[in-house]
Amino acid sequence: MSVDRMRRLFAYNRWAWDRVFPSVAQLSATDYLLDRGSFWGSVHSALVHSMSAEWIWLSRIHGSSPAGMLAANEFPDFAAVKAHWLPINAEFQTYVGSLTDGDLQRTVTFSNTRGVEGTLILGDLLQHVINHATEHRSQISPVLWTLGVATPPLDYMVFCLEKG
Repeated sequence: MSVDRMRRLFAYNRWAWDRVFPSVAQLSATDYLLDRGSFWGSVHSALVHSMSAEWIWLSRIHGSSPAGMLAANEFPDFAAVKAHWLPINAEFQTYVGSLTDGDLQRTVTFSNTRGVEGTLILGDLLQHVINHATEHRSQISPVLWTLGVATPPLDYMVFCLEKG
């Protein structure tokens, strides 16, 4: 994969979250925080998990291996999650924007949250970040729909048609 394709995927990721966030913002605090018994429990927990994953992978890329994910109870509401997440995303966008095609082949060695060491090719790691976000958006969107707050289409094709 070329760095240009990776940048496009990260632009898609930002675009897709930007389509989910307004729907989430429409939820009452009760609906936002209620454990739904699926995936990560509440919409809040799913979002904190998704944000935390982006933060932890960005940290690993920069040579630090956090021992754990961010805790949902550290963020009282969606506004707090979004305020913490937007700078993480901006840093990721800047980082991906600085890469060359050759960088995508370098390896990143890290310890996971259980202390087990792993090594990934940077391009694979970055692809995982995008796929992981897509998975969790696809878990959150039906919950929003059942609460009467549908998200606009999140398909990559829609992004491509909109962005050219």
